[in-house]
Amino acid sequence: PEVVASLVSSLRGRTDVAIGNVIGSNLFNILGAFGLSALVAPLPVSPALFASDCWWMLAVTLALFPVMFTGLRISRWEGAGLLTAYG
Repeated sequence: PEVVASLVSSLRGRTDVAIGNVIGSNLFNILGAFGLSALVAPLPVSPALFASDCWWMLAVTLALFPVMFTGLRISRWEGAGLLTAYG
């Protein structure tokens, strides 16, 4: 549902709603779902998470900084690069 809501709001020119929806969904999934699951039973964290995933998250976050300083617009090639990194 978050993808469809973000896509529709982007097509209607409401990119702020799309970005807020994606960020809010990710925060809820990480903090809410994992938090409630950890209350029921402890969740082990793999050392591989820190070895690779954290570096990917840092790299993608740093890749978004130029977007913030270039008119807050993501070009087609930047979007394709972000989708490729996601894949």
